[in-house]
Amino acid sequence: MANDSGKRALLAFILLAVSVTAHADYPLVSSLTAADPVFRQLQQDLNDGYKAEATGNPHKNLTVYSYRLPGDTELFALAALANIPYDSIATLNRYSSVPVLKKGMVLLLPGTPGVFLPRKPANDIEYLMASWRPESPAPSLAVEIELKSSPTAFYFYPGSRFSAEERAFFLSVLFRFPLPVRRITSDFGVRISPITGKRSMHTGIDLAAPKGTPIHPAREGVVIQTGYSEVYGNFVLLQHSGGWQSLYGHMNSVAVRLNDRVGYAMILGTVGSTGESTGPHLHFEIRNGGVPRDPASLMPTR
Repeated sequence: MANDSGKRALLAFILLAVSVTAHADYPLVSSLTAADPVFRQLQQDLNDGYKAEATGNPHKNLTVYSYRLPGDTELFALAALANIPYDSIATLNRYSSVPVLKKGMVLLLPGTPGVFLPRKPANDIEYLMASWRPESPAPSLAVEIELKSSPTAFYFYPGSRFSAEERAFFLSVLFRFPLPVRRITSDFGVRISPITGKRSMHTGIDLAAPKGTPIHPAREGVVIQTGYSEVYGNFVLLQHSGGWQSLYGHMNSVAVRLNDRVGYAMILGTVGSTGESTGPHLHFEIRNGGVPRDPASLMPTR
């Protein structure tokens, strides 16, 4: 018994050491069952972390394990089996959206619940997290973790989870479709313009619908511009939290005014064919920092 206790103490020391330094040989979890001693150690670490969270004083220790997928699986199923929040796994492995997890992939599993923010953000969810989480706040831990053979510096927030906005972004439901019934007639990206016949960048998506169809906000926000444009015709531009904006063009009528606060149930106006348009439809754009983004990555699957 004493020998087992000594082994557990030694393993805990080793795990803590590799979690904060560049090291490729993280303890391997062979199976997500109690038959695996490394998995049992992972669960003990997690239980300590959850208990610390419950006291309002999140665990300051961090352990890191590795796990090779024995078959195809889903992130949420893996998180449930491992007893780890899915956002902890996602941010440690630097996934910007729900990943496709295939047999043979090796993932890192944190032994303390929390979220990881790289000191050098490189994908959309990391930039979103960095936009409001302080760069070096007191509650975070500065750690360096070997990720895909490359040491990566993170801020680790023990006991933290995705914010509502981060969760919506990760799940690709940051925005909703502005029309209850619609047919996408033109996607985001380079296309042959139906107006000029030349290749040009289409900065949104076109949703065909009968003239007069009510248009709803794709997300709660504030009206920051409305008017008429030769390109967009009658349009409305909304400002959302996190630096996001959404634009609604070719409207037949506009039902909101500047500085109005709008929610999902409100009506912005109706579908029309004003401006550069070949028929009744809604031109819908999503922008971040003024840069158009592909709505397909920010909305529920079609």
